Amino acid sequence: MSNHKIILSGGIAKRLLTRGHYICDLKPKRENIESSCFIFFEDKWLQEDIHSIMNDKTTPDRAVLQKRLQALDLTEMQYRQSIIESYLEVGREQ
Repeated sequence: MSNHKIILSGGIAKRLLTRGHYICDLKPKRENIESSCFIFFEDKWLQEDIHSIMNDKTTPDRAVLQKRLQALDLTEMQYRQSIIESYLEVGREQ
């Protein structure tokens, strides 16, 4: 599971989804099975976005995504597709 990151907070998971990240799996928390753990594919922007979310709670997530799309010269669909293709490529290697 080295290419995955477990997120315990539903709020952070929602913000990561808004920023275009990909959830690979959902699991119940061991200590409270009514809560969930969100397992994200660790793409090259995930750590940066987690750090950004934890340290700056006011930055709009759509604005972050739009800025990244402009820098990469991609549409949102192309961006999300590149993350999913990376995820699938890692799966083939294992």
